[in-house]
Amino acid sequence: MKVTKILVLGFVFITMGCQTIRMKYESTVTAEDGTRDQFLYENSYPVGGAHPTLCAITGILLGGSCWYYLVMPTVQQKQAILEDAETVLNKKMAGKKYDEAKVRVSRVSFSEGEEEFELRPKNRKTSDQTR
Repeated sequence: MKVTKILVLGFVFITMGCQTIRMKYESTVTAEDGTRDQFLYENSYPVGGAHPTLCAITGILLGGSCWYYLVMPTVQQKQAILEDAETVLNKKMAGKKYDEAKVRVSRVSFSEGEEEFELRPKNRKTSDQTR
């Protein structure tokens, strides 16, 4: 009976814990006046599909479909954060023209979290952080 409870709790924990992916978007922003800033954006997105359930069911067999999590973020997940980061940056720049370079998207974790963004001067310790 205890083994069944442990297995059910484990299944629920794995399934619920792998529902979202938290990603980070980083870029160097050069405004039309020549100032360079670093833009950071973090947000959580749904993993989507049956991946959490399949991972929980097949995970006991050498990792099963849980290996798919190693290739995340997927193209669709990257596209979602690119669009969201562009929207936030456009609002933050308030209509000023700018160019972006060194754009990088990476996985932070598989967890929930609030949207966070920051536009800070390049090579300085001070920051203008907004949540």
